[in-house]
Amino acid sequence: MYSSRLACALAFCFLILSGGRAVAQTSLEALTEVREVLDLGAESAETNPRAVSVRGIVVFVGRNRDGFSLHQQGSTIAVNLPADATLPCPELGDEVEVQGVTVKGLVMQHAYPRINASAVRHIGRQDLPTAPQVPLASVAEFEHYDQWVSIEGVVIAWAYENEELTIVLVGPKNWANVHVRGLTADQVPEDWHGARLHVSGSNMGWSHSPSDALMVPSMALVQVLAPGSADPFAAPTHRSGQAFPLAQRVLVRGQLIGRTADSVLYLRDETSALCVKLQYPWNRGTFSKEAVLADGGFWPEMQIGDLIEVVGSRWETETDPNLEPFSLQECHVRVVGSQGPPQPISATLAEVAKGNFTHDYVEVRGRLITLQQAPMDRGEWRTTMVIEDNGVQMPVAHQGRGRAGFASLHLDDEVLVRALVGGATRLDPRHLKLLAEHDANSMGPSPAMRMRKLLLWGGGGAVCVAALALWIGLLRRALNRQKKADAALREINTTLEQRVAERTAALETAQADLSRALEHERELGELKSRFVTMVSHEFRTPLGIIMSAIELMRHYEGKLEPGQREELYEDIHSSTKLMGSLMEQVLVLGRVEAGKLGCRPMPLDVDVLAGKLTDELLSATNRRCPVEWEMEGSLEGAWADESLLRHTFSNLISNAIKYSPEGSPVRFTGRREGNDAVFQVIDQGIGIPAEEIPNLFEAFHRCANVGDTPGTGMGLLIAKRCVALHGGTLELESVLGVGTTFTLRLPLFRDSP
Repeated sequence: MYSSRLACALAFCFLILSGGRAVAQTSLEALTEVREVLDLGAESAETNPRAVSVRGIVVFVGRNRDGFSLHQQGSTIAVNLPADATLPCPELGDEVEVQGVTVKGLVMQHAYPRINASAVRHIGRQDLPTAPQVPLASVAEFEHYDQWVSIEGVVIAWAYENEELTIVLVGPKNWANVHVRGLTADQVPEDWHGARLHVSGSNMGWSHSPSDALMVPSMALVQVLAPGSADPFAAPTHRSGQAFPLAQRVLVRGQLIGRTADSVLYLRDETSALCVKLQYPWNRGTFSKEAVLADGGFWPEMQIGDLIEVVGSRWETETDPNLEPFSLQECHVRVVGSQGPPQPISATLAEVAKGNFTHDYVEVRGRLITLQQAPMDRGEWRTTMVIEDNGVQMPVAHQGRGRAGFASLHLDDEVLVRALVGGATRLDPRHLKLLAEHDANSMGPSPAMRMRKLLLWGGGGAVCVAALALWIGLLRRALNRQKKADAALREINTTLEQRVAERTAALETAQADLSRALEHERELGELKSRFVTMVSHEFRTPLGIIMSAIELMRHYEGKLEPGQREELYEDIHSSTKLMGSLMEQVLVLGRVEAGKLGCRPMPLDVDVLAGKLTDELLSATNRRCPVEWEMEGSLEGAWADESLLRHTFSNLISNAIKYSPEGSPVRFTGRREGNDAVFQVIDQGIGIPAEEIPNLFEAFHRCANVGDTPGTGMGLLIAKRCVALHGGTLELESVLGVGTTFTLRLPLFRDSP
């Protein structure tokens, strides 16, 4: 949740010191007003340091007493004391005069002018000045850093430890931590849930970090404007259809209809649905046993269909228009009953697109236009599809561990979807969120697809009927002529029968040619389909990684650490390299099939080539499986095409590594038998089903048992073509679940041994 102890450790950011840089004396007069020092700006305070002699009231003292905040007529500046403690640190409320020089102080990526003190003179004691009130959000946005300010907010949690009270306040836009010092255990409140407070202190933090805080020197500066309760669920009850008051705690009861992240819940009451974000409880493991912790408690075990109550507050949605706004923020939750599985609301895509069912659980139908899947971080996969109905298109998303099946869904199917309706943002349109794979089901071909098929078959039938009618008409004319001239008809019939026989023979020949052409077209279609499937499958992952990395760099370039940026560059490089390797295999296969890849044998040291390939493959696969090259006898005097052997050995060994368990050894052996060189690649992998072996060397063919293991289906075909160009043979033996052995026999020797 809110790391209060780290916030306190960084409460006073005087750790960013200039190191006592010496300043050249100038003829300029010393600055005597705090506002003059602030107006210099951080860069000018560093590059053109000025002497200062300012007088004011101490409103904050650093925890290590190595600095303090000096307030003068509505302006405050941080003062650094020497590291050797030669100057005493004043107390809260002291009126002092400080002499020193301007410096630049750094906090995160922001810089502020500050003073390195050389002398501190005590003048007297004063009451702490009244702090001007600023919006709660500004203490987390660097607008008043180092300044003495006050804020108002509603309490949602608090923690007490080591005489310090950390309060979490929420306002109209976000939350902020407030740290109050100098409390005893009996001063810790018990009934502040929902209380409205006014607090004054020094703004010493920044947004959504462990140190976003208002540092309050004493409990006297905390004023209760509206009382709270000891019960975190004590809040006015509202319905989701009502307009929630801004920055005020309300209670809503409804049925849990979905959960898309640990802290994001969707619920429905009698009027409508809403989406809420839960408050993370205090991390109990970071506090001592004596600490006092107050929040909404640990989240209960929840099931879809449970009746729950949430207490939270509405924030202004313009805080980040790129993110889906939540109905309530920083919510407590508890289970109060169960209502059984929620029932989806039947709706059309047009109704959903208008925003009628935002955050609700709906059932819609539509034609499936696209379906894409891409890997995410931590083993998760994201599936995105688009459905269409009556001209309205809507994206549907699912994200979860492992790759979702969706095998029953096909393009142009009528799909029945049960999903949550996500809100629209500046970047994303309104969309549907699937909670499980089985919430998207095919209902068969869509009406549009059925109509296209009907028109296709109906048109073909009409042509056949017209042709049949024409043929009948011609026969009737022939019969009429036959009645008029029987004698001539017999001669005509004889000639006609001869011509019919010739035409029948010609038609049979044409039909055989057409059948062969159709079979060839079918084979080409299957080859094209397998190629498109391979390209879309194998290129999607690296393209998805490249796109994700580029999007992160486009939107968060200035916020990425060097290590994170280097990791993104490495992702792009490795994905591009993988795509290049895939394209190289496609080009090699194309050259082989086109007959442009010939065999040019030359004297070759096969032992050196095999050892080098083994090392390269071990490096390329991060030594996933140990590869052992064993040469039995001598292979000297071999003549071979090194490029073809590289393609052959690389594809066989890569497949052995890819389809073997991690750490399983792969043996690569070679020996001479007469004028032949015999090589074997032996693995202990998943094996090849017997029924798949006849199709194993077809282009883009992949066995059914490879699962999600990536591959192109080209490697074995390239290897076999390269072996054939050498005039050799490639054989295999495989036992499913035990392993596979590929044996190559190549005539590489011209002289008898």
